[in-house]
Amino acid sequence: SNGLPEWSVNVVREHPSNPDLLFLGNEVGVFASVDRGESWHRMGGLPTVPVDDLVVHPRDNDLVVGTHGRSIWILDDLAPLQQIAEGGVFDRQAHLFPVATATQRFRLGGWPFKGDVYEAENPPDGAVVRYWLAEGVDSVKLVVTSAMGEEVRELEATVEAGMNMVVWDMREAPPVEVPPAAGGGGGPGGGGRFGGATEGPLVLPGAYLVQLEAGDQVAQQEVVVRMDPRVAVDMTALRARQSAARDAAAINATVTLANRALRRLSGQLDDAEALLKGLAGDEGEAGDSAENGAEVQVAPAAAREAAGEAGDVAAEGSEAAVPADAGPFADLIEEVAMLSAAVDSLREELQDARPGRAAAGIERNAGPPTAGQLAAVDLAWEQVPALVERANEYVTERVPAFQRRMTEAGATPKPGEPVSLPRRGGSPTES
Repeated sequence: SNGLPEWSVNVVREHPSNPDLLFLGNEVGVFASVDRGESWHRMGGLPTVPVDDLVVHPRDNDLVVGTHGRSIWILDDLAPLQQIAEGGVFDRQAHLFPVATATQRFRLGGWPFKGDVYEAENPPDGAVVRYWLAEGVDSVKLVVTSAMGEEVRELEATVEAGMNMVVWDMREAPPVEVPPAAGGGGGPGGGGRFGGATEGPLVLPGAYLVQLEAGDQVAQQEVVVRMDPRVAVDMTALRARQSAARDAAAINATVTLANRALRRLSGQLDDAEALLKGLAGDEGEAGDSAENGAEVQVAPAAAREAAGEAGDVAAEGSEAAVPADAGPFADLIEEVAMLSAAVDSLREELQDARPGRAAAGIERNAGPPTAGQLAAVDLAWEQVPALVERANEYVTERVPAFQRRMTEAGATPKPGEPVSLPRRGGSPTES
């Protein structure tokens, strides 16, 4: 009874394939023993509640817990406890436990009628990889490979002494890597399915290997990915689906990277415009400035040429007004306005060129992509490359050339303000 509280015992169950692994339910929860009752450990995750019955599910190897007043609770996959009961797990630097079969499921109902999603928390949607690390292990690499040894995905592994768990979402590595955006947002999978996501396509059903490298140890376990048992599996259709999903993911990720680059350019141009207008104001005050509301100049031809074709289109009906006393900065103020309009217009074109909602549904069923979905992906691949080339031209040529002209005109951005270091223990008014 070592480790058990002073409460009556309601039920004791022996694991059907390992007599050393025992489970006990009493008036405060569930306890487990891996040494046939010599010592007991309380199982976390369950509230303090009377437990009246326990069942080891014969098919899923889960522990089903019947409580008095808090319904049924399920502990998924007892394989790690089975191996701990067998011994030897804690005799090495790292141990990778068996990985249960993972199922690619389809939400048939759609929002808000998700008939297979219950109110309680559902099991993780993917292959659950559990491993144990000894104290002092400071580096871990967790990789999924095909049965032939080809790398499919490197998982983000946690490095903590004791038990660790990582869920593989049954996806390949993204075809185009998109770093997390500054300011957070977007998990390992990226934000949303094909709406600028960084997800790769779902893998095909079959056997894969999970490889753990920890310190000087390497361990492997097989993981089987199966299709939703409610649907018929057609490998030809699944391959077509995977190919279309990969193409959609790649072009969406490229649009995301291009939009990020153009958004950075927009910020630089906004800063440049503010600087130029500030300098123009100073210039006007220094000389014989014109009266307020003086006539304005329209965009000179040089500014239009520097902004490029997109600037010509975007500037129609939106020419920036420049005070007559802007002096030597008038042309630059007009040019930055034209460049900003061109960049904003290009961002809109890129967004419109995404495959969009048509491609978002490619992986919602096990069938091949529809003609409409394929057409949307094909159209994106026709339009996006030329738009990205134009974006790269602004990033590498047009905006840098404009910035050089600013410097030549004496419009050099001011350095940032230094951060003052406070005195420790000093009051706000002390200097």
